[in-house]
Amino acid sequence: MTPSGSAYLFTAGEDKVGVGDGHGNWGNPGTLLAAHPNPFRSKTSISFALEEPGFARVTVLDIRGRRIRTVLEGAYPAGSRSVEWDGSTDQGTRVPSGVYFVRVETRELSRIRKVVFTR
Repeated sequence: MTPSGSAYLFTAGEDKVGVGDGHGNWGNPGTLLAAHPNPFRSKTSISFALEEPGFARVTVLDIRGRRIRTVLEGAYPAGSRSVEWDGSTDQGTRVPSGVYFVRVETRELSRIRKVVFTR
C-alpha cells in the first residue's frame, strides 16, 4: 500500500498478481511480462511497464537468491521498457545452464519471473 492508501496490480502474462484495497479497486497498474524467449541460449528480453514515472530495478538472481546481475536501475518515465539479459554476471562471466529469477522492483512492489538459461 502507498501512503495514499492505493494499491498496485501487476500482471505476469495473463495471470494477475498483486494486492487491491479489498473493494475490487486496484491502484496504478504495472506490468511484468514473461521473458522472451524462455528458455533461452544467448539472450532474453525482459519487458515491463511503469504507469507513473519512478524508480525501477531489474536484477537476476541465482537459484539460491543471490544477486548475480543488475540489468537496469534508475528513475524512468512512465511507459513500457524492454531490457536484455545475455546470461552473464555483473563481472561479465557467463552463468552455467540452469534456473534463474528475474526480479523487477519499483518503490512499491517487487515481482519475480523464472527464466531458464541453456547452453
